[in-house]
Amino acid sequence: ECNYLMQSTGSSGINAEYGGVLNYFQHYKSIHLLSDVERLLEGQESNDSNEPPTSCNQEKSGIWKYVYLYKMPHLTQEQLIGFSTKYKYSAIDTSPLSKYVMHPLWNWGVTFFPTWVAPNVMTFAGYICLLIDYCLLAHYDWFFTAENDPQEDGIPRWVWFVVAVLHAASHHLDGMDGKQARRTGSGSPLGELMDHGIDSNCMWMLPVTIMSILGSSPENGGVSMELAPVLMLALTFNFWVNHWEKYNTGVLYLPWMFDIAQ
Repeated sequence: ECNYLMQSTGSSGINAEYGGVLNYFQHYKSIHLLSDVERLLEGQESNDSNEPPTSCNQEKSGIWKYVYLYKMPHLTQEQLIGFSTKYKYSAIDTSPLSKYVMHPLWNWGVTFFPTWVAPNVMTFAGYICLLIDYCLLAHYDWFFTAENDPQEDGIPRWVWFVVAVLHAASHHLDGMDGKQARRTGSGSPLGELMDHGIDSNCMWMLPVTIMSILGSSPENGGVSMELAPVLMLALTFNFWVNHWEKYNTGVLYLPWMFDIAQ
């Protein structure tokens, strides 16, 4: 293999031009070849030669490493079969607000979406709404000082109106994307990963909004910048524990404060 790679990329070394390397692996994807690559990374002998060429040994920590990681199977076949045959999203939400207000509202609202709209598109649209909120508040209140002095104008009122509308839209899209997935029969582990992965990314945007509302002056009822990291860590820890519980039990138990906080 090493001789072929050197001929494909030139005698100056594998890292000089690695287009031939990628083409080579595109056509030869056998497990035998991957085991050879692993042995090269470890400095061992290849199956097809007594000793790999010196230039390969010198470059084995370069392009070899990335090609091997790209081709390495991160999930076993048994795990992949489990995704397709055993996967089922399970969540329990006993909050009266969710049970009697939000879920009926989302069940009604999701009917306005065509069935060809992918749930992941709704998830991503909700993320964009929160991202716009963050950009607006960061532009007008980067240091969380705009609301410290009640006598000053602070953040324009139209910004708060846009932030409120987009935040509500994001929350409702986050509640309806799963219902759209079950409605269209397109629920999948990838959808859950994207939904909750984006949730974890959006989680820090909520305290940022609260900081802009209250300001950073404790004298005026704000949250000091010393306490801001504690607030972020508390939210992160609760999010992690919630999903750690889901990982071990298979059921996501949603806290009562989820919809109330939104």
